[in-house]
Amino acid sequence: MEKLLDVENVSISFIQYTQGLNQRDLKVITDLTLDVSEGEILAVLGSSGSGKSLLAHAILGILPENANLNGKIKYKGKELSQKDKEEIRGKDIALIPQSVNFLDPLMKISDQAIGHTENDEEKKDKKTKQREIFQHYNLGPEVDEMYPFQLSGGMARRVLV
Repeated sequence: MEKLLDVENVSISFIQYTQGLNQRDLKVITDLTLDVSEGEILAVLGSSGSGKSLLAHAILGILPENANLNGKIKYKGKELSQKDKEEIRGKDIALIPQSVNFLDPLMKISDQAIGHTENDEEKKDKKTKQREIFQHYNLGPEVDEMYPFQLSGGMARRVLV
């Protein structure tokens, strides 16, 4: 069976400041290797804070800026660059979070999905793309103007996908 996803010797750490400007390297994931073949189901288990979501974020290319990632992540035999991760995110690989706490309760759904824009033209382009994606997940135009508390759990998860 062909490997669909291959994670090789992945380590993720963060620079942590202690007592003023003293720094230490906080290792969260160290030398993790796993692979998933086509048709295989993989469960990643661990206690809270053990790095499960961090691993998913590394695969999807959505690690925080202060994260240090080492190792290789391959999809269908190709090592993924950040651009590759952005292209497959939500199309070939998606994260469906258990919690919907990632949504800002004070922002409309469309604004969160679009994110920061530099100008009106970019906002219009992103809005068009956001609407296409939402339509694909059966989220009507009324969802764009809603706040997270107005969504059902299933709708919120589809927004996050």
